[in-house]
Parts: sequence; structure tokens; C-alpha cells
Amino acid sequence: MQFSLPLSGHLLETSCFIRRVEGFAHISDDDLVIGPANRPVLLSETGERIWEALEYATTMDQISAALTARYDIDAETCRREVARFLSMLGGRGLIVEVDAPDPMRDRYLALLKRGLVNLLYVENEQRLWLLSGPDGPPDEVPSQEFVRDIRYLEPATYRLLVDAKRIGEIINKQPGRYAHTMVGLHGLTHIERLTQRLFAEGVAGDFVDAGTCRGGCAIFMRALQHAFREVERQVWVADSFTGVPRSTSEPDLRINLDLSEARYPWLTASLEVVRDNFATYGYLDGGVQFLPGLFADTLADAPVERIALLRIDADLYSSTTECLEALYDRVVPGGFVIVDDYGGLPPCREAVDTFRERRGITAPIERINWTVVHWRKDG
Repeated sequence: MQFSLPLSGHLLETSCFIRRVEGFAHISDDDLVIGPANRPVLLSETGERIWEALEYATTMDQISAALTARYDIDAETCRREVARFLSMLGGRGLIVEVDAPDPMRDRYLALLKRGLVNLLYVENEQRLWLLSGPDGPPDEVPSQEFVRDIRYLEPATYRLLVDAKRIGEIINKQPGRYAHTMVGLHGLTHIERLTQRLFAEGVAGDFVDAGTCRGGCAIFMRALQHAFREVERQVWVADSFTGVPRSTSEPDLRINLDLSEARYPWLTASLEVVRDNFATYGYLDGGVQFLPGLFADTLADAPVERIALLRIDADLYSSTTECLEALYDRVVPGGFVIVDDYGGLPPCREAVDTFRERRGITAPIERINWTVVHWRKDG
């Protein structure tokens, strides 16, 4: 249920739980922008803190208390300003009223997401960037004190990396090199929201991650199945595990789309690496099945029968088409299809649009961020 928040009324009471809607978000210059393109909201630092607090069910009083602890502001002024900001978000349909939260589950999933995108140790990526970044190693070896305090001595770079990890934007291809997923917090929360809808509505079927790289999204899918006690479902992890193949499809060749290991080694992760990542998070169990090999060789005969959530991160026109041709008919009515590269890579978008037109698919495509979209299969 979407609503417009008045400054007075039950929706701003302590007992009313609210959370944000995971709509479109992107980085403009150094600012986080949320909401539809025709009514964007440019967030200040305080607005970002409130937006972060709305990731899971919370109340206005809880948000106000957290901000009062962080900033030098009296409680009454803080509460009044939070109410004003929430009223604005509510008026634009960017927050929803929800049931009481499961605090332990929410805290666990929030921490897990930050681990998967490597938001817990951003300073380490800053240090690596300093030593081997886009401009190469520095002329002089930095002091131990500088390396220790780099977050505070280079705040702009720190902010750049944090923002990229929030919504999955790629800054000089740096954030994706070290995290277990490149989709960012925004992308993982998008998977979480769709998964919650599937579970709440009893939509049967397994999850498929086609194009897993280091496995972060698939690991999170399995974690969600455990967190919501849906462990009888399977997660199918499909990838070449040898990098993105060279394409012979005209749309890929037209723009010289070459994401092979020779050019982008950080896009390649072996099956051993992905299995070890699953084990690190404690999710290498019987509910995870691997499909190693090129999509053209593995997906058509894959033993998965019913798919509730199909995530395609195939990059190329050819690979995206192969995923859709092999797996779409197994997506159950009410299931979701996520395409990671629709906004970022024109050949991927062309593959999806061509497939949907050929199949007469009219379910609306929902844009999630600069590159990710999804649609729901009609019943």
C-alpha cells in the first residue's frame, strides 16, 4: 500500500512501521538521486541517512533517535525535520507502510548485503586503488600513517567507492574487482524485495542466477531461502566459470563488445572460486546446484523444472538470447525475470526487446537503476 504522509496522523506514530520503495536510483555528480525521472529527489547527507534507515521496517521515532545520536541536534528539531522529509517521500510514493519487522533477520540480511558488496572494508579497496589504481602505482611510497588513515585523508575517493557500492555503478571498473558482487546494495535489495513477494504469495519454483561471476547474487538468493524458511527450493548457478566468451553475434560485434578475460580479468571467476565463496558464507549446501559451461551447451538440458526467479547477467546479445530461449518457458506464472545489463549494454537490451516482441510479451518492464530491469511473467 502506498500512501502520502501527513505531518500529523497515525503514519507518523511510534507504532507505525514504514520502509522505502526500491525504485530508480543513481548517482549524479556526488549526490544520490532517487525517485522517477520526472520527479527526482536529490538527497542531502541527512537525507541519505534517512534513506538508509528506511532499508528495513522502521518508525519515525527510531529514525529520529539514530540521527540525534549521530548529529548535534536536539530531539524535537530532529523529529520535526524527519517528519517533514518523510512527508515529502510519502507524497511521492517512495515509502510504504509495512508489518512489524523481524529485527534479527533484517539485521542479518543487512549485514550480509554489506559483506557481499564489500562495504564493510571500503578503506581496503581505497588502499588497493592507491597502490594499483587507474593511474598506476604512486611515484612515492605512501607513509604508513597515510595508508592507515586514507578514508579521512582522501574522503572524496572514499565517498566515490561507497556510492558505487550502494547502487552498483562502476567507477573506473574499480568496485567490481574485489567484491563478491557488482550489483551493489540497491541490486541485492531489489532481489530481496522480489523474493519476499514470491514467498508471501506462495509462487512455487527455484531461483536461477545465469551469469554469476563470483557468486554474490546467488549466495544472497540462497541466504534469502534460509532466512525465510524456504530451503526446499534450489538455487541454480549457471556460468562458464572461464570468463565472458567472445561473441559472434552481429549486435555484439557492431559495438566491438569484448568482455573476455584478456581484457577484463576481474570478470572471470572459476568454479572453485565461486564454490569457496559459497562455503565462506555457509551456503554451500544441497540446495545449490552448479551448471558449468557455455549457456548454449548447458541450459537447454538443465534439470531445473520450475523457476520463480530468473536473474540474467549475461552481458552479450548472444548469451542473453540463449538464457531466455532456454529458460523463459520454465518461469512460472507470477515469477520474475531480472536482467542486469539491460540499461548498461545495448546488445543485451536488444536481445531482450527482440525476444519479448517475438514472444508477444507485454508485461511492463520496470527500471530499477542505471542498468537493472525486471518484469513479472503473466499468469
